[in-house]
Amino acid sequence: MEYDKPHLTIPEQVEKLRARGLAIADEDEAGQLLANVGYYRLSAYAYPFRKSLGAGAIKTSSVQYRESDFEAGTTLEAVKELWAFDRKLRLLCLDALETVEIAMRSRVGFHLGARNKFGYLAVDDLESTAVARRPLGACECDTPTHFEAWVCKYKDHQNSAEAEDFITHYVEKYDGKLPVWVATETMDFGTLVRLYGFMRNDDQSVIARDLASMSGAWLNSWIKVANYLRNVSAHHGRLWNRSLTYKLKTVPKELSPLAHLNESAVRKAKVYGILSVLAATTNHLDPRSEWRNSLIAHLDTFPMLEGVSPERNMGFPYGWKEQEVWMPR
Repeated sequence: MEYDKPHLTIPEQVEKLRARGLAIADEDEAGQLLANVGYYRLSAYAYPFRKSLGAGAIKTSSVQYRESDFEAGTTLEAVKELWAFDRKLRLLCLDALETVEIAMRSRVGFHLGARNKFGYLAVDDLESTAVARRPLGACECDTPTHFEAWVCKYKDHQNSAEAEDFITHYVEKYDGKLPVWVATETMDFGTLVRLYGFMRNDDQSVIARDLASMSGAWLNSWIKVANYLRNVSAHHGRLWNRSLTYKLKTVPKELSPLAHLNESAVRKAKVYGILSVLAATTNHLDPRSEWRNSLIAHLDTFPMLEGVSPERNMGFPYGWKEQEVWMPR
């Protein structure tokens, strides 16, 4: 599904797909789908149904593995089903990530604020090694530390938030600074994740045990994966068969419900790994949470299509529902 020329009209897109072997039963419905979703976005869901590139075939790039033509019997309806499944998967991820993000904002604000209401701006209240780091190979004389760069980004968030009356109230009350429990509410998730990384090891550990019953170091690692997942989901990116840019590290022994992730690098590199951690974390934060059951129910709706499945494309192990993290409580 590539363009041979720029600005193909919708009817031209439909005909091009047909010429490449995609069965289209209803032209009007196909045109509506292409207009609303977009030819290029839809191509990500059509790609698994294209014919594999033959041995010795000339590639146009190092990552080309398939021809332009589709396998016989491929329908636009199958492509649409995969796209719809992925859309619901992203919404479910955002639901769980909202729970995690809000809980983390609360805990970071509480634990830093217990020592110093402006502790997020004070290097003495943070981990000295973390706040002193600079970009690799950077000269100390003209390159800000990661923490100094973070403060500049945070201040942009605060300035943008000052349209809110309650933010202006605190800015005026505290001479331009916000108490940390207010400041965390102005940060995007990525900025909050970076702040957690600057915190003292003992503070990280307290938050990690409370938030997810894990070590501070491992939370510091996986929360970056969670932030990456949030960005993909919030920007409506393809998720179902994605190889994650940020991958889970080795799961420590004390996280027994997640220990099976260590049995395969694919489980940690694909979406299965982070979905497992989200299930464990939402269960820990709220034992009454139904998120895990909602996710299982959605996975049961995965389209019954040739050549694609959660086990084949998403890192799910066979018999995954028998793993502890997915078992009924």
